[in-house]
Amino acid sequence: MKIISEQTEKKQHVLIVEGKSTPLTNALGAELKKFSSEVYTTSQIPLAFEKFDYVFLINQKNLINKINFKQKQKVIFIFINQKQKAQDALKTAERGRLSVKIISYQSSQIDKQDLEKILWFSFSKSNEIFLNIVSLRGPAKKERLTSGLFSRIITPKTLIITGLLILISVHLMMIPSLALSSYLYYKSGMSLKQKNIRQAEQFLTFADTSFNLSKYLYQPVRPSYSFFSLALYPDSVFDIDEKTKSVLHTSLTVYESTSQIFQAVLKKNKTKEEKSLLEMRLNKMSRDLDRLDEDLTTLIRKLPDSPKQLSLLKPQLTNSLALLEKGKKIFPHLETLLAKGGQKKYLLLFANNMELRPGGGFIGSFGILTMKDLTLESIKIYDVYDADGQLTAHIDPPDAIRRYLHQPHWFLRDSAFSSDFYENYNEAKFFLNQELRLTDFLGGILLTTTSIQNILEAFGNIYLPDFGENVNKDNFYIKAQLYSEKNFFPGSIQKKNFLGNLAKEILINLDTVSAPVLLQQIEKSLDEKQMVMVVDDQSVQNVIDSLYWAGKTITPRCPGAEPKCIIDYTFPVDANLGVNKANFFIRRNITQKIKIDAGGAVTDSFVIKIQNDSANDIFPGGAYKNYFQLYLPVDSQIKRITRDGTQVENVDERQGEFKVIGFYFELPPQKSVEIQVDYQLPQKLSYGSNTYQLIWQKQTGSQNSDLALEITLPENISPLRQNFSPLVKDNRIFYNTSLDTDKIFLIELFKR
Repeated sequence: MKIISEQTEKKQHVLIVEGKSTPLTNALGAELKKFSSEVYTTSQIPLAFEKFDYVFLINQKNLINKINFKQKQKVIFIFINQKQKAQDALKTAERGRLSVKIISYQSSQIDKQDLEKILWFSFSKSNEIFLNIVSLRGPAKKERLTSGLFSRIITPKTLIITGLLILISVHLMMIPSLALSSYLYYKSGMSLKQKNIRQAEQFLTFADTSFNLSKYLYQPVRPSYSFFSLALYPDSVFDIDEKTKSVLHTSLTVYESTSQIFQAVLKKNKTKEEKSLLEMRLNKMSRDLDRLDEDLTTLIRKLPDSPKQLSLLKPQLTNSLALLEKGKKIFPHLETLLAKGGQKKYLLLFANNMELRPGGGFIGSFGILTMKDLTLESIKIYDVYDADGQLTAHIDPPDAIRRYLHQPHWFLRDSAFSSDFYENYNEAKFFLNQELRLTDFLGGILLTTTSIQNILEAFGNIYLPDFGENVNKDNFYIKAQLYSEKNFFPGSIQKKNFLGNLAKEILINLDTVSAPVLLQQIEKSLDEKQMVMVVDDQSVQNVIDSLYWAGKTITPRCPGAEPKCIIDYTFPVDANLGVNKANFFIRRNITQKIKIDAGGAVTDSFVIKIQNDSANDIFPGGAYKNYFQLYLPVDSQIKRITRDGTQVENVDERQGEFKVIGFYFELPPQKSVEIQVDYQLPQKLSYGSNTYQLIWQKQTGSQNSDLALEITLPENISPLRQNFSPLVKDNRIFYNTSLDTDKIFLIELFKR
């Protein structure tokens, strides 16, 4: 191997830094001078360090974190018989993405060929940053075999076999380290999923070392693999590991950045520099999310469907990608939500979904969250009775409240009586303006009891000194009920004090909680409609609507411009009017049977079974006094409504954007009821390809329920494709899922 140097007018300035002179220093300096380089040797870093074009740092591990490298400056770390220090330097360089090269040289003497390797690697433009040289040269053995013994052992056959074994071994040497790196990357990913960041980083460090070794061993033998058309599989494994490595490193960076941004938002009275740093972190986070999205998409595409472990891994990665896409959608609007350069007030409504109402639950408390210039300024909690006690005007309540709750007036506490949170938010603003003259809200957030339990999961135990209680996700509801209902009367401050103290302690403990875990719990609450939100900024609201986080009713529309599209829509809504918390004991099981006849007519049977597991009539349980409503397509025809097989007589019906039927029933403890609603759609499937779309909406605050779909088709209608994975048998389609969020089912059907 030779290095060819062309004479130039400007000489290259080379610096060699070595604490103790070794033969390598002299040999390296002498060789560099052959190429018209000005070589300077020193034991310490000079002040004019940045003036040198090439810098060789020999056995100087500690300098890797102390030097500010120029972009065009070539810096090479050489470690002589210090393998561990070389590996440590490599980890530091990769973690900090430093533009350096690292050479590990294992030998007791300097060899010319090894010196040429060092110079070639140092001056090359290769993207590789690590070179490991192990010199096997040494003094020749003094002993000699006798010519007879040598001739008997070293034969042409043994030479050929030995050569083949060596050749095969060289070509297979990278497999153990590659397999190990794949396993360690998998373990790192699993640790990251389990929020064990320290363990994830440790696995990742070991995986990177093993992966770099496998690449180093594979590079010289890859031409042989290509010649025999065997390179495809190892290349694929290397590509997958490379993407996995990038995904894991970026994920850990995003995890750390999330915590830093979170802490910065919580810090009040930030300096100008701190605000600038926060904005820089937000911009960097945006770039990291883009890179993570790209790498994760590529990784999912490259992963094979077998073996079984990989087939199970792909859905998990797909779910992670879906979560990442949500984050990418909302992140560009984060500065707007955090009131950059101004101040915003958000109305918080705390709904007890154990006393379920159409809009999430009975409003027991409300709060005001103030954001000021990228800072969480304050959260204040109020008891709803403090506000309702100030209402002097009469406001007519919804008819169901007047008839079944026997309440002649309407108050803020009962305002969540629409299935659309946007309407409830506007009603709440109206009541607060009338009662306390509170205005200027720029958005609203409703949090159910379940969402607060989700948030508490990120905290563990929170101690409330004023109550002498430890509160966590498991006992929060019981404690909240204890302090809000015991000796409670309108105007009592117990509930306000309990929730206010909890909110205060949550704020105090925010700097100790894992920000990514907390954000995941908030995202879970938003997805499952235990938390909903609207804002006045329409560009931000459009994103919230697209994520189905607004708690709005979905207007049934066909996707795109489908000429042959049939719309179906189902939205069951409960209103607990029993002045109890019976929803804590309520279980639901829902089935929707869809039958299409040979002429293309579509008939639905909606069946819901409700079980009241309350032990007795003692508070907080008791009879479930429910005003039940079912939203259906506006032009559907109701055929029959039954309760336990008996026709329901007193049914309210109204028509607007939807057809809504409603009726009142009472379900005693330890009893169940089955409600069935049969209806028919006016549209029929026509000949050829048709699209059937069923929109299922979950009520805000309702617990997750089992949902079973059963679609029966005639012989002349066949399913072509769908956006879910059902069981198809004898022209019948079965699909079981959980109604944990809004669902949209699409089926393409062909009618002959």
